[in-house]
Amino acid sequence: MTVQATADHELGLKALAKGDTKLSKQLLRQADKAMASVLKSHPKMDPLGALAGRRASIAVRLKAL
Repeated sequence: MTVQATADHELGLKALAKGDTKLSKQLLRQADKAMASVLKSHPKMDPLGALAGRRASIAVRLKAL
């Protein structure tokens, strides 16, 4: 789930760079939901806070869209 969430995040950023805000929102929301699930059920999988950092980045992007 973590790998897919990270991939969705990256694809969402690429879609945004291409101007596809609809697809970008969809992918970023999917990524955020999956990352939230991982952090809730397996917090030890994010010892350095990388997922939490990505979630914060996603939140900023989604707010701006």
